[in-house]
Amino acid sequence: MQRYRLSVWIEGFVLKIFATLIRAVLAAGVLTALGALSACGDSVPNMGPADSTIPSGPAGQLINQGRLIATDTIQMLKGHVGNGLRCSSCHLNAGTLPNGGAWVRVQARDEQALTARINRCLVQSMNGKPLAADAPPMQALRAYIGWLGTANLKPEQESGARGFGPIDATLTPDSARGAALYTKRCAHCHGDHGEGTLEQKAYGGGYKYPPLWGENAYSAASEMNQLSMAAAFAKNNMPRTRTHALTAQQALDVASYFIAQPHPAAAASEP
Repeated sequence: MQRYRLSVWIEGFVLKIFATLIRAVLAAGVLTALGALSACGDSVPNMGPADSTIPSGPAGQLINQGRLIATDTIQMLKGHVGNGLRCSSCHLNAGTLPNGGAWVRVQARDEQALTARINRCLVQSMNGKPLAADAPPMQALRAYIGWLGTANLKPEQESGARGFGPIDATLTPDSARGAALYTKRCAHCHGDHGEGTLEQKAYGGGYKYPPLWGENAYSAASEMNQLSMAAAFAKNNMPRTRTHALTAQQALDVASYFIAQPHPAAAASEP
């Protein structure tokens, strides 16, 4: 009898251990899935100087404001953004991601040229209105970009410190292949009709994943509407999980498809 009770106890104990292990495996699977989902969003910035190098006082406040404008542009620059995009829609992780439109090596010393470059983005990519050169938000953006330029990069990091990286321009794009690839690989985030995914149901939240064509996309005059630029961005940054990165041929194919879709005309360029 005692031997029977011991056997029952052992069996119950083993079953509890087994159940615990099953729950742990399931939990790990859920965590892995959640991790994969979160990876679809902005990655952790991995270029640029450490926050500890931001000076105290007004200079540091200006740098922090510039970074906030880059990530929350539609809220910070109300009246100057016409389509719900943000600087970090193209300049990923506030301009700190290698080959993601990084600003780390953008020349900030030429204030006039940098001001013109920022306004070109506001007008052509965000279909909005330019800022005056002495406007506080413009000063903040210049300060932030200037601070990014103080980063000490290793030689192997330099190639990714500005722009979207290289693309093999000798390949011949095929927009028909690109259309099929878009449906299979891109529509989940950017919409079946290139409409993007809003951060919230209400439009005021801006876009989590930006539209690639249509009335709320970047304008036809935007640099992103150039095949080499769009393909380089797609190859070196899409999808954001990077688990199934596009080849150069795939990037050219899909870019040739979405840049051929309707885009709005650029907004007026005067402040």
